Amino acid sequence: MLEVQNSNTSSTKYINLELTKYETINNLEGVTMRIKTGTLSTEGVSIIFDNKSDNEFT
Repeated sequence: MLEVQNSNTSSTKYINLELTKYETINNLEGVTMRIKTGTLSTEGVSIIFDNKSDNEFT
């Protein structure tokens, strides 16, 4: 499960993801991702995508 936060709004969305064979996809300028402090465990992790570009991505 992935927690998605939009820096432009206060909403949070949860998404179920499947594994992929690709190591690098969609290198987007102005978009970074990081692990939310204190959420890494053997059961899961919350990843924060920070979009400082002028584009909205899904």
